[in-house]
Amino acid sequence: MDKYDAFRVSVDFPNEAEFRAYYILFSPILFSFDTEVQIQRWPKHILNDGRVQTALKLYAAVGNSLRSVGSKNLEPIPVAVAQANSGLFWALLASQRVGYLMACVAEMSFQNVRFNALDALWRSAKGAPEKAQANMKTWTKHALTEYLCYDNEDETEALCEKVGVSFNTSSMGQQYLDFKSSSATRLESMLTPISASG
Repeated sequence: MDKYDAFRVSVDFPNEAEFRAYYILFSPILFSFDTEVQIQRWPKHILNDGRVQTALKLYAAVGNSLRSVGSKNLEPIPVAVAQANSGLFWALLASQRVGYLMACVAEMSFQNVRFNALDALWRSAKGAPEKAQANMKTWTKHALTEYLCYDNEDETEALCEKVGVSFNTSSMGQQYLDFKSSSATRLESMLTPISASG
C-alpha cells in the first residue's frame, strides 16, 4: 500500500483499485484500526472504483459498533464504520460485484458476521419477557442454519456451543434455540474480541 502512495506521480498502477479492495477486506482480520483514515487519503478515482465501493460495503457489514475488535494482546477498540448487517454481507457476496479473490478474502470474516447475527438475535429475544422467551420455538436448528448461512446444522450447533447457548427439543421432536439456556443478555461476553482465528 505504501508503494502506491510513494510512486503515484511516476508510475501508473493499473491494478491498484483491486488491491486496495483486498486491503479493506483484510482490515477487520488484521486489526487495521485506521482503515477509515487511510481511505480518506486515497485518490478519487480509486475511491470511486466499483471494487473498492463493494469492499467498503462488505467492510461496514462485517463491523459491529456494539463490539470492539482486538486480540488478547491488544486493547480492544470500537469499529468506527459498522453496520453488523449480515443480510447485506451475504447478498453482496452472492452478487456479481464480488469476484472470486474478493470472496476468498471476505471468507475470513464469515465467523464474525455469523456471531454478530446470532448476538443480534439473542439480544432481541432476551429483551422479551421471560415467559415469551420460553415459548420462542421458531428458531429451529434448520432455520438458524439458514439465517447464519452455514452449510449444515452441525456447524450451527458448534457456534452455539462455543458461545454457551444450546438447543432444546419441542414436543414435536424439533430442536430449537433455547433462549433460556443462558441468562446472559448479550453473547459478546462469552467470546474473546474478534480475531483472525474466528
